Amino acid sequence: MKVFRILLFILFIFEFNQSKSQVVANFTINYQNPNCAPTTISFTNLSTGSGLTYEWNFGVNPGVNSTIINPSFSYLTCGNYIVTLIVTDGISIDTSIQTANIYCSPVASFNANPLSGCVPLTAQFNSTTTIGSAPISTYFWDFGDGNTGNFA
Repeated sequence: MKVFRILLFILFIFEFNQSKSQVVANFTINYQNPNCAPTTISFTNLSTGSGLTYEWNFGVNPGVNSTIINPSFSYLTCGNYIVTLIVTDGISIDTSIQTANIYCSPVASFNANPLSGCVPLTAQFNSTTTIGSAPISTYFWDFGDGNTGNFA
């Protein structure tokens, strides 16, 4: 009789654990357009399981940064950030890791030569723009006198 009760108990525990849904952590990263720093991005939690709790780390500060289901986070500088979501139902645990890519904006600048002279002054303008995370595809110059240009 004692062996039967132990077997019944083991069977009950096994069935209880099987009846709980498996915990699977998953999420998507929702970028703004353009995705240049500073920017705020949101995360959509796609985790499955029941009675779940969530621990997010956004790759900037150590530890748990949020415990809400679908958080947002503001990235102040460009870079690649490792985002981690840990999901648990109190028994099982799963982790999902993705990289959030935040791009650098270009910084427009130029120089001119000569900087002064007699009217009419002909000057050479040169772009000294610092590119961001991607090549610059277009330039637009406004000389302030009604003349414009689109050359590098």
